[in-house]
Amino acid sequence: MKHIAILSLFILISLLLGCSRKQGNVSLVKVEVQRVELTEAAQTMTLTGEIRAQVESDLGFRTDGRITERLVGVGDHVSSGQILAKLDPQEQQARVEAAEADVRAAEAKLRNETSNLDRQKLLLSRKTTPQSEYDRAEESFRTAQSSLEAAKAQLGTARDALGQTELRAGNAGTITARNAEIGQVISAGQRVFVLAHDGPRDAVFNVNESVFGNQPIDRNVPIEIKLVTDPSIHTTGKVREITPTLSGAGGTLASQSRAGGVASGHDARSCGLW
Repeated sequence: MKHIAILSLFILISLLLGCSRKQGNVSLVKVEVQRVELTEAAQTMTLTGEIRAQVESDLGFRTDGRITERLVGVGDHVSSGQILAKLDPQEQQARVEAAEADVRAAEAKLRNETSNLDRQKLLLSRKTTPQSEYDRAEESFRTAQSSLEAAKAQLGTARDALGQTELRAGNAGTITARNAEIGQVISAGQRVFVLAHDGPRDAVFNVNESVFGNQPIDRNVPIEIKLVTDPSIHTTGKVREITPTLSGAGGTLASQSRAGGVASGHDARSCGLW
């Protein structure tokens, strides 16, 4: 047993010495440790939209009539107060002349009633006419006054309608649509032109509602805007407005987004959004 114990001790020492020799030949490898954390992934997409003015207005005549002149077309730039189209003024001119005749008749009637009232006032002071006659004269005078005021109001309306036979631009801008032609009879308020006002521009594009999900929209995220025809013309903008729209074809809900900050000085109507 003593010999076995000595042999076992010798084997153990040999193994330890062998391990120490092997460890001397092992090279250490340096490693870097980094903590793993969850981060939000930025979603990107490419859409196509249009460059539009932030303010667009429909222009139309405030009176009925037949168009005799059309002085501008789609794409023309107009200044504030510029005449865009004209109506046949004959009907409105006839109304003005009739209203002027009514005013002259009302003025003549008022002169007669004024003279009658003055006469009745004098007779009443001399006690040669009853009070009832004076009261009737005063009532007729006041009626004549009211009739003259109404006639003058009708004349003002007729003159205003005559002035409305000329359609003028209320602001400087560009004509983007035309909905009437020379010879066409239109009604008051019917749209004749669409005017895109000078000033800021928007990039307008449609986005499916599923893109938004339940997450709030960060309006401060920059949007890169490039022209489809010339990508070298580009700028950045931010979401200014999100308007829900209903698709007429499939009845699905989408959102129309407007990104402000489009580069000015370019007439292109379409743009790519990245």
